[in-house]
Amino acid sequence: MPSYRVFFIDDEEDSIKSYMDFLGLYKEDGAEIHVASSNSIREASLKLEGRASEYDALVLDMQMPWPSDAPRDEQEKFVYAGLRFLSNHLGAILDARLPVFILTNMQIGDIQKVIDEHISKLPDMLYEIGRKGQPAAVDFPEVLLALVNRNRVA
Repeated sequence: MPSYRVFFIDDEEDSIKSYMDFLGLYKEDGAEIHVASSNSIREASLKLEGRASEYDALVLDMQMPWPSDAPRDEQEKFVYAGLRFLSNHLGAILDARLPVFILTNMQIGDIQKVIDEHISKLPDMLYEIGRKGQPAAVDFPEVLLALVNRNRVA
């Protein structure tokens, strides 16, 4: 049975726990799920630095709060801290072929426009966008694991 290492970045710890619970259902089928998580952009950057290849997937909340000391021009240029995180680490994500599952409370079409505008180098096959909460969370494990499996290097 395969093993999956997933890095969650979400400022809502209940959200991380909920998604981890959904992934936990796969443990009953013999899959190994190893999870790292962070509820702040700064902490996530430190955890991912030089280690992107250690993970099979990154699950990222787009609407995370900015660090209180972030420059105002950064906040204006990148509306969402999650998007800025993705932009800052895009090279490492591409080098590691790290699939990204983007979580949002926004309409999928709206977030797609933002991604196309700011992170056009992220290939379509390397990411999925999902709505937070029910009923979308029920499909989360299948979509995430399919994303991982289609990007695994043989």
